[in-house]
Amino acid sequence: MNNPTKSNMDRGLTKEENETRSRLIRYSRSLSLSLAVFSLLFPLMTAIGWIFKIPLLTYGHPSLPAMQPITALGLAMGALSIILSREENHSPKRSFMASSFAMIILLLGLITLAEYFFGVDLGIDHIFKHAAATARSPFPGRPSPQTSFNFFLLGVAALSFHVQFIPKYLRQVCAILIGVNSLIAATGYIFSTAQSYGFPVYLSATGMAINTTIGFILLSAALLSARPNEGMMTLLTSDTHSGGMARRIILASVLVPPFVGALTRIGVIMNWYDISVQVSLFAVVIFGLIFQTTWKAARQAEFEELRTRAALDLATHTNERLKEANEKRQIFSELIENSSDFIGIADPNGKPTYINRAGRRMIGMSDDYPVENTQIPQYYPHDQRSFASDVIFKSMVEQGHWEGETYFRNWQTEKSIPVSDSHFMIHEPGSERILGMGTITRDISELKRIEKEQRLLSEAGTLLASSLNYEDTLKKMAQLAVRDLADLCVVEIAEDNGEIRRLVATGRDSNSAKVSDLLLRIPLDRKLPTLLGRVIETRKAQLIEHVSPEIIASLSQSEEHLQALLAVNFKSLILVPLLVHGEVMGAIALASSTSSRVYGPSDLILAEELAQRAAIAIENARLYSEAQAAIKTREEVLAIVSHDLKNPLTVVGLMAQQLKRIKQFDFNQPNEFANRIQRAVDQMEMLIGDLLDFAKIQGGTFLIEKLRERPIDVISPVIELLSTRLEAKGQNLEIDISPSLPDIACEARRINQVLSNLLGNAIKFTPNGGTIRVTAREAIDEIIISVSDTGPGIPPEQLPKIFDLYWQAQGTKHLGTGLGLSIAKGIVEAHGAKIWVESQVGKGSSFFFTIPLATAETKTRHIPPKESPNRMVVTEL
Repeated sequence: MNNPTKSNMDRGLTKEENETRSRLIRYSRSLSLSLAVFSLLFPLMTAIGWIFKIPLLTYGHPSLPAMQPITALGLAMGALSIILSREENHSPKRSFMASSFAMIILLLGLITLAEYFFGVDLGIDHIFKHAAATARSPFPGRPSPQTSFNFFLLGVAALSFHVQFIPKYLRQVCAILIGVNSLIAATGYIFSTAQSYGFPVYLSATGMAINTTIGFILLSAALLSARPNEGMMTLLTSDTHSGGMARRIILASVLVPPFVGALTRIGVIMNWYDISVQVSLFAVVIFGLIFQTTWKAARQAEFEELRTRAALDLATHTNERLKEANEKRQIFSELIENSSDFIGIADPNGKPTYINRAGRRMIGMSDDYPVENTQIPQYYPHDQRSFASDVIFKSMVEQGHWEGETYFRNWQTEKSIPVSDSHFMIHEPGSERILGMGTITRDISELKRIEKEQRLLSEAGTLLASSLNYEDTLKKMAQLAVRDLADLCVVEIAEDNGEIRRLVATGRDSNSAKVSDLLLRIPLDRKLPTLLGRVIETRKAQLIEHVSPEIIASLSQSEEHLQALLAVNFKSLILVPLLVHGEVMGAIALASSTSSRVYGPSDLILAEELAQRAAIAIENARLYSEAQAAIKTREEVLAIVSHDLKNPLTVVGLMAQQLKRIKQFDFNQPNEFANRIQRAVDQMEMLIGDLLDFAKIQGGTFLIEKLRERPIDVISPVIELLSTRLEAKGQNLEIDISPSLPDIACEARRINQVLSNLLGNAIKFTPNGGTIRVTAREAIDEIIISVSDTGPGIPPEQLPKIFDLYWQAQGTKHLGTGLGLSIAKGIVEAHGAKIWVESQVGKGSSFFFTIPLATAETKTRHIPPKESPNRMVVTEL
């Protein structure tokens, strides 16, 4: 049975000292058992004496007190309790029996003492009553006071073996008191001092019997020896000079006084001298023995002190050297432990013995993992282990070192770690003896990542610059991304009309390729959440390191779409907008479907760099397209100028020739010629004005001056100007404009230009006798003006192009420049408003545009407009 105290005492001892101490402890326990068994002889012999009436076994001598039967019983139970309390035979049953015996002895002592001190008779004398009370023996059968006191102490000491709350030191104190009390009684016998063995009742019949004394001395020694690893007994079982001295002093103090007293008693018995001489002889012998023991102890202490001083000096010197060496070792240890590189040590046979903290972190090994249970090949990936054995280890054995780039293995993720590896043999200084193997390894993952990123960006830059067809280059860039960075790449482009178009969806393997094809086929509803819609809207990149099924479900637009997204098994996502000068060109999504590739901030930076290059490529392609469109526009403008200006110039030229040919002056002819020339000049001015307006709108220099106007004052002049054309075609005009409409903020001349263009087109395309309707109504913060006709209408496929440059309706290619509606759109949008068209083939068309309402800050014209009628409704002009 292990004992904490013993372990604490043994700590710091050598193996030989521990073995000696263990042997002494075994001897002590054996002595305790022997003394307890031997002490049983005295109560056993006394019991035989009482049973068979043999006075020699009970009294020893007629003049001495006898051991009472109940005393014999108490001593026997005390011996049995000690025997049952041995550490090596501990069990619940033995503990219960030993505790029971101890409690009986304790109660026996307490009851007997109570009878003496309080003068009561509790019947303890009558258990084994053997005689009637007399003057010489008033308490037959009752143990003496000293015996009762020893029983009480013996009960407490025996009970402490099994009761936790009784301190261990109390057992040894009780055992010592039992021994001292018994030795006092024995001394009384030696020196014929009845007071010593009969205290406090001076009757020989009530004194402690000699055999009782011997039994208690044996039990006292048995108690102390039972637990040799507790209290003062640890000194007696110590294999030191102090322990040996203590054992000699204890033996001398216990055995020598009775022995010397017995020897000096012989002279009294033989009448060589009286009791006073015996006391003197006893004192002289005891003093001599004490002096001799003390002198020897002093000499031994002096020797130990001198040896301790020498050892202390040596230890101090050694400690200083050890401290210096330990400081150097600590510096070296801290240097290694705080190194950012992997530093490992193996024994000469290649068995790892040490790895620093940085090395453990590098390979994902916990701080408490036993390195000594590993092998060197285990630190490399499976495909590198043969290389480690055949090349690295062989080179170390043959050449003493190896350096190069290889891969280590992460013990948790099994991921390969690119490293710069250096191995070398560790030799004893000044000799060729190999002490072990050393490894210094640096993680070059970041360096490899940067090299890979630079290579990817370089390839992407070359690829994106290789063609001005950005759609083809973006598709090639997506393939490059899935090669080095992602398992799936999706690219969406923002069109000029504000619509978002999914351009590319490319996968790394066959499974993701099927999903990418499905993603390209599935139409997306932009009103619902999309993978890249949020990024395009906010123009901010987004990193989702760990994608959950809930995130995927929130991005799906249908069950088919959800299944497509789930099939990719997203683990990590990067969503990056394509931005140039703050303008969004589209967005790129990079998805990882492998647990070993979880995107982080560095991957987001790389994706943003890639997106920046892609956005610049798109911008360059668009600029090139715009440049080509500008060239085409210039050519078309030149064609228009050369064509449309040619007609009025031809008229002017013809009129000039006619004037030259006139021989007889007719007063009517100059007016006719002047009117024709004026109409040609007006036509040229209108064309030049349209071209100038268009150039300003295209160049972003088209400006307007908003003033406070009444809607009816802006619309009426245009209607009056075109009324002649309406009458010429017999068309009906309906006007629904309330004079109570709130004021608008506009440049009246420009709104007249928009309305004139729309109303002129309505007159042009509405057949004779048709109806044209002009209305104005109030909406939230604006006025909506519409021009409707009953013309042929516009086909649905042409409606998206109606405001494009040079667009003209079928069959009217040479009836105008095709700039009117584009200029109208530019004027309306310059007001911060909008224009649109609704049409049905065969039923006519309706053009709508808005004008913002005037505010308190809108300026007012200095010249008030002419009063207009409250309401005009014209039908059949």
